[in-house]
Amino acid sequence: MSIQELLRSLIREVITEVLQEMQIPAAQASKVQAEEHQPAAAYIERGAVTERYIVQLSKDHVDTLRVAKGVAVTPLAKEKARALKLTIERES
Repeated sequence: MSIQELLRSLIREVITEVLQEMQIPAAQASKVQAEEHQPAAAYIERGAVTERYIVQLSKDHVDTLRVAKGVAVTPLAKEKARALKLTIERES
């Protein structure tokens, strides 16, 4: 389990406990949990962007990938990013 996954799990547990203590109705609680996954951006400064990397970013709720000059982006990665609605921005 990555640190990011561990933190998300811990945050979910804390939110659930706080909502139970505050006796917030379930409908409102699910709205709070849905807002927990805010889109984020990622940055890669060297190496290559692969299809597998794009899939992982999508699972981590990343909607934008900023790519440094000189980083290779494979054709499959571009195709997968388009399918998952993940934007790839290349530095100039």
